[in-house]
Amino acid sequence: RPTGVYPAGGKAGTEVELTLLGDQKGDYTSKVKLPAGGAGTHNVFGAHEGLIPPSGNELRVASYDNVLEKEPNNSTKEATVGGALPLAFNGILQEPGDNDYFRFSAKKGQKYRFRSHANKIGTPVDTVIYIYDAKGKQIGSNDDADGSSDSRLDFTAPADGEYVVRVRDMLDRGGKDFVYRIE
Repeated sequence: RPTGVYPAGGKAGTEVELTLLGDQKGDYTSKVKLPAGGAGTHNVFGAHEGLIPPSGNELRVASYDNVLEKEPNNSTKEATVGGALPLAFNGILQEPGDNDYFRFSAKKGQKYRFRSHANKIGTPVDTVIYIYDAKGKQIGSNDDADGSSDSRLDFTAPADGEYVVRVRDMLDRGGKDFVYRIE
């Protein structure tokens, strides 16, 4: 059974190309049609070489477009460009100490809830998320929320402009299946 799926989700009703990670024979790709409708989870049974894993890998289904990290994205200056919210930021904390940054735009007074999906969909990441303004000043952060090791951060844009969301593992761990999704 693969140990992870990247990206960790996709837009409802679309076909997504996934990379299934950690299989004994190596990583492989599979295209999956995601169910239409509201947000939730979906199990992927990535058949490979005529074999089907005994259990599925869970991924998120939502109404948001995916933004996939583009390395390097290890600082506010190197942040992967997303655009206007709502979006879903997807990445892998590939090695210990890895931090990933994503840039987004917001208008003054807009309210958003950033919610990480990692541990509750079966990945080992214990997320911590941060929000920075365009000058790199931290304006919010969160570790655990909602009774899980996944994060949630409510954010109201203080001004029109660009902002950055950062994600890391609480214990600075990383690896090829340290997959996360921030919606």
